[in-house]
Amino acid sequence: MTWIPEAATEKPAPAASEPAGSAEPEPAECTPAAPAPVITFSAWSGTGKTTVIEQLVLLFKQKGLRVAVIKHDAHEFEIDREGKDSWRFSKAGADMTILSSQQKTALIEQRSLSLSQVLSMVHDVDLILVEGYNGLLTGFSQDPGTADSVAAVSEPGDFPESQRQFLRIGLRRNAAGKDFRTVPSDCTALMSDTPVQGLPAGIPVFDLNDIRGLAGFLLDRLHLSES
Repeated sequence: MTWIPEAATEKPAPAASEPAGSAEPEPAECTPAAPAPVITFSAWSGTGKTTVIEQLVLLFKQKGLRVAVIKHDAHEFEIDREGKDSWRFSKAGADMTILSSQQKTALIEQRSLSLSQVLSMVHDVDLILVEGYNGLLTGFSQDPGTADSVAAVSEPGDFPESQRQFLRIGLRRNAAGKDFRTVPSDCTALMSDTPVQGLPAGIPVFDLNDIRGLAGFLLDRLHLSES
């Protein structure tokens, strides 16, 4: 039998009653920050979406903004290298593999995720640029002076995707031989190397090389110009 000292079994003395009015105030409720706005880019292959996004990232970083980029790949891709430890873990059956160093962290998950799921993983950024996911974003509101919204697949959370601001940029390059991939009137702004006719008022058109002009428009629209 284990001997337990008597002092160890004594119950603590009851706390002295506090004088009226000395109770600590209830903590104030914190309002969660609004989700980062999303800028999507819709165009056919060969139009130059990746170049535009790359240049926008450079310009936004010069403004001191934190930027996330999401790319949807319609084909199989492999970012791991055969023979490396992480590759061996995945091949052994790991559903999720995380690599982390002093400079960066990468997560490899063996399943497909919806755009809403991917967006929920993004944090601590000022805006999110998305390439791809064509056809998954519908229902844009183009009422001038109001925030664009989109009926994206939403999931429960503090801020469902219906409350996230979405802007869509449509691109067209004459040499690609195709028109806009998205109906122009469903876009927030357009980029083209040829004139665009018959647009509703309030939808600006930028030359494909005028990335600085597009960047300024987006920052004003998202009220990030003062950053």
